Amino acid sequence: ALLGRRDYSRQELWRKLSPLAESTETLNEVLDYLATLGWQSDQRFTSQLVNSLVRRGRGPLRISRDLSGKGIDQSMAEEAIGQTDEISWYEAARAEAVKKLRTLKLPLSEARPKLYRFLLYRGFTPDIIQSVLQDPVLSGEEDTA
Repeated sequence: ALLGRRDYSRQELWRKLSPLAESTETLNEVLDYLATLGWQSDQRFTSQLVNSLVRRGRGPLRISRDLSGKGIDQSMAEEAIGQTDEISWYEAARAEAVKKLRTLKLPLSEARPKLYRFLLYRGFTPDIIQSVLQDPVLSGEEDTA
């Protein structure tokens, strides 16, 4: 029933099942068996989580941090993030900045530090954030705020 709701990383399943397992060996055998059947796949879990986080406006740094917290190794995380090439991180950050600017109802000059912190928290790189904050189109959003 656990895997019927959503995918889990191997580490997440380990944490959930370890209190119920008789031994570490038994738990490893069960997790290996689930992977063999295709019921548990870190690759599938990683791909689904990356897609979900991208849709929710998260940047590459935040996605990497979240994957690490779920027990996904760095190389698999980088590969999954790299497969989102159709995504322009600049455009994603810009869209998040425009949404946030509308809710702040402040002129861009006053909102800039708040936007910077917000986008940094969302996981965008400082270079992308600087580019977004210097975008002349973003300055046009100031009039609608």
